[in-house]
Amino acid sequence: MRGLSCFVTIIPVLLGLACTESREPAVKRLEMDAEALYQGYRAEKVRLDKQAGAVVLDSKKTGDQPAGRLETDVLDPFDPANRLVGPGILPSKVEISCTARVPQGTRVELSASFGNRYFSEEGWSEWLPLEGLSHSFSRPPGRYVRVRLVLSSGDPEVSPQVESLRLTAAYPFADRPEHGSLELALYDNQDIVLSPVTFEYERPDQPVIRDFVLRNGLAGVVAACETELDTLSAVNHWVARVRNTRHGNFANRDYPWDLGLIVSCDEAGKPSIEGHCMSYSIALISALTGLGFHARHWADQGFRFADHEVVEVWSDSFRKWIYLDPSLDHYYTGKDTGEPLSLLELHRVFVDTFFRDGETIRLPMDTQRERVKEIGGRNVPLVYVSGGYAYGKPNPDYDWGWYHGYLAAGFLRLTTRNNFHSRPEPRFPYFGQGVQDFDRFLSWSDEKTPVAEKITRYSDRQRDFYWTLNQAGIKASLGQGNRLELEFGHSQPFFKRFLVSVDSAGLSGSGDGFGWDLHPGENKLTVLPESEWGRRGIPSRLEVVLH
Repeated sequence: MRGLSCFVTIIPVLLGLACTESREPAVKRLEMDAEALYQGYRAEKVRLDKQAGAVVLDSKKTGDQPAGRLETDVLDPFDPANRLVGPGILPSKVEISCTARVPQGTRVELSASFGNRYFSEEGWSEWLPLEGLSHSFSRPPGRYVRVRLVLSSGDPEVSPQVESLRLTAAYPFADRPEHGSLELALYDNQDIVLSPVTFEYERPDQPVIRDFVLRNGLAGVVAACETELDTLSAVNHWVARVRNTRHGNFANRDYPWDLGLIVSCDEAGKPSIEGHCMSYSIALISALTGLGFHARHWADQGFRFADHEVVEVWSDSFRKWIYLDPSLDHYYTGKDTGEPLSLLELHRVFVDTFFRDGETIRLPMDTQRERVKEIGGRNVPLVYVSGGYAYGKPNPDYDWGWYHGYLAAGFLRLTTRNNFHSRPEPRFPYFGQGVQDFDRFLSWSDEKTPVAEKITRYSDRQRDFYWTLNQAGIKASLGQGNRLELEFGHSQPFFKRFLVSVDSAGLSGSGDGFGWDLHPGENKLTVLPESEWGRRGIPSRLEVVLH
């Protein structure tokens, strides 16, 4: 399952729930407008033209050979949001149609792939080309479908415009097996969001990481923590308190993302960190990785055009990525929600507070200074949570309303791997080579945050940066008799197995498929993922009542 927020309209024609007693055929129609298509699984070398209400080629990315593509998530026309029990049969017919403006010399080519696995690509068909912008498949080779659209042009100045996509599927319910009266009481199913951007994770048992955690007693640092947020804050605070040394060893050269060069200990075993905010971020990512979390590095540049290096870590408790600053010992929560925020959420506070419509964060710095003074750096919907240190020294009165923190969340670049020790090459940018100078990783771009001309790897799609982790998902369909056929999916790095509990029984291991025989009355099932190291993730739950 891949990020289902993109669905715009779902129109059931004859059948509402899969458990209905109706034996008539049913037709389901799914419509996606241009924004929904753009926010699908993949959008390469295209952009969303909001004024035209269409997806068009992005001339900055395509260059002299204008071509790009869109690819949808796995689509289930019967149940797009994955909140129902499906019929368990193939549609008898699927029609796919695209509305697009195609000027002379341009093309929009569609293809579709079908499969019977919702979470896995196993057994899916090859991409089948569509004849024109509308095509019908009789007896398609699968229950689910993906659609690919390729946009091309012979002229860099002219682009086709894709406005919408429609799927219409017919289901022959007269052929389905008999079932008792089934009531869906709960479908607490995780929304697994996948990103087309590849991220390489470091293993927590990587020797350098493991030794770093053991040598510094980090398990003891978090032993008394009662919540996940307490644990993350404690590790961030521990790194921030490590004394700082700056010998100029890393100036103007490729930066050594290596704990052996960054962290050293004196004769008493007291650590010190060589370098700047980059070094503190590397130390925090390594510490969190060794403790079983998944963390990643961001470079940002905002108010005062100061480059900064920070960290995000995936939180199972909040089911999101959250921002931590290990060199300045803080994070932020929403003033109304109390929930810790991500770097992108801080970015939106920054640009929406201090930059008016039509302005960008390239506004002259004198104007920015006056704007921050006028509005007030602390007059934002944030709560600043500080551990009271900065670069190894007590600093309880750090002026977060004027210096770093959320005000640095302007230009953003995500480092798309954290396996610095397993794969040290290629080297990373040196300190001072900021987000406007380095194009190896992925930069964020929006109307108020235009990237530099030399930057070609950029996106304004949140899912490219903010995928989900450590979740289990369920896809349920009717089987024979009073059985539900379940397919399980997950988003957990270093996944080992699923753990399943039926009717509140103990957890037991399972593969990615499960035949669930229902008994009269209430039936409950929970599934969660488990990693190679026994770390359990976020569960999904299904409850049905058989009358």
